[in-house]
Amino acid sequence: LIIRLILRSSASPEGLRSAPLYELPKAPRTSSFERRTMLALLAVAAALRLCGIASQSLDLLELSYLPGIGRPVISPGAAEGLSGLAAMLEEFSALYCLDLVHPPLYHFLLGLFSLASDTEWVLRMPALLASLATTWLIWKLMRSWSTPVGLAAAGLHAVAPPAIYFGQDATPYALVGLIGTGSVLLLLRALRNGTTRAWTAWFAVIVLGFLCHYGIALVGIAELAAVGLITVISTDTR
Repeated sequence: LIIRLILRSSASPEGLRSAPLYELPKAPRTSSFERRTMLALLAVAAALRLCGIASQSLDLLELSYLPGIGRPVISPGAAEGLSGLAAMLEEFSALYCLDLVHPPLYHFLLGLFSLASDTEWVLRMPALLASLATTWLIWKLMRSWSTPVGLAAAGLHAVAPPAIYFGQDATPYALVGLIGTGSVLLLLRALRNGTTRAWTAWFAVIVLGFLCHYGIALVGIAELAAVGLITVISTDTR
């Protein structure tokens, strides 16, 4: 994101296109039937996720993994200063410690929610809201093809078992889905509009998403590859 801000002065002036642009199809106008159907799908999605939100076990990633495996175990010599540093580094270089290095933003978000209450249903709220928002964004994304495609895609996400499960849990995977879908929408907008502001918004979502979960890096790499491919095959001098 810092690199993007530094290079901003090298982009086209605000309001001018700076993208290898194709004329992307625009979504049709939303009808009252489509709006009512989408609200019904969101209600179904919420009901399916709320059904098991009190009965499913709570998973907090490393907070629940580590007590089960009894690690990490720091050697007593680690308290003796530099002489115990090698043993401490060896312990934290083990593969299980990958569970200790999740990016911090999602845990910070859970911390903010826990200020209100530390009950389980409060900790599940970010995932529930992210899952419902993903259903809505999938509809926004896929209706560019046609209204039935958009509603079918949103309906599939509403009833998909993995989406339901992660929409009930306190893990960040529902948020990963939201950020991934939102980044595709922002990338399409940047390709359509080509403004500096549109590209910066896409970069910001990818970077902040990576700070929530490192899986977003794969999404960003795939999208950058797509932009690179469009640039290579484009016959437009822009």
